[in-house]
Amino acid sequence: LSNGDDWTAYQVLAFRIAVWGEWLGGGGENIFMHQPLYRYVSAIFHYLFGKSMFAQKFLDVWCVIGATLIISSWIEKSKITFNYALLASLLFLVPILVGPLRHHIGRGLTEYTAMFFLMLTFWYVFSGRHVDTIKIMVAGLCGVIAYWARQDHLLAIVAVVFFILEPVSGSFRQILAGYLTHLQLYWKQAILFLVFVATGVALIAFRNWWVGGHFGLAVPNHPNMVFAERFGGDGLPLPIKWQPIYY
Repeated sequence: LSNGDDWTAYQVLAFRIAVWGEWLGGGGENIFMHQPLYRYVSAIFHYLFGKSMFAQKFLDVWCVIGATLIISSWIEKSKITFNYALLASLLFLVPILVGPLRHHIGRGLTEYTAMFFLMLTFWYVFSGRHVDTIKIMVAGLCGVIAYWARQDHLLAIVAVVFFILEPVSGSFRQILAGYLTHLQLYWKQAILFLVFVATGVALIAFRNWWVGGHFGLAVPNHPNMVFAERFGGDGLPLPIKWQPIYY
């Protein structure tokens, strides 16, 4: 774990939660600086399996496998032709393989956990739209978890509501005209999903107020508690507050 990187920060936060009991305090961040959820996931893994990161590495692997199954099932359910499915897969793989994201698998970051719950939100909305309110509620819960895993996914999560309202048959013009009809029919399901997501956002703001005295999602220039104190009076790194390798 390299100095000053987010994966190190999450381990520090998880250590403080699991060992020092700072559950409500988020490991020392009275107002969330890092993504809220992943520190708790890491802390639970440390409770179950000790300080090894083996379980966190395989969480990323299972998230990739789970997302693959969702995409495969989605393609089958949507009756997408093989050529389009292959093209979509290649368009997905190219940025993954040529960019840095492939190195993030197993590094102790929240990207793949957030991705899986975002995909799960899509899937439950897509499979439960128009008929199954329970699935819409489950989708809303998954959307909240996805938001807590990565708050910058909020707009994508909110946009999932269009899967509830989207007509899937007819010509392009008929589908566009059908949006208003679907909105009149399924507005309750759409509102229910958005209420779940809004509640997740409000809970983060309320927690920041309860613990840090600020009702909001973040504070500009708020000090990063994990890296605020790197060195002691002797100029040496503070082991417990700085590097998990010393634990």
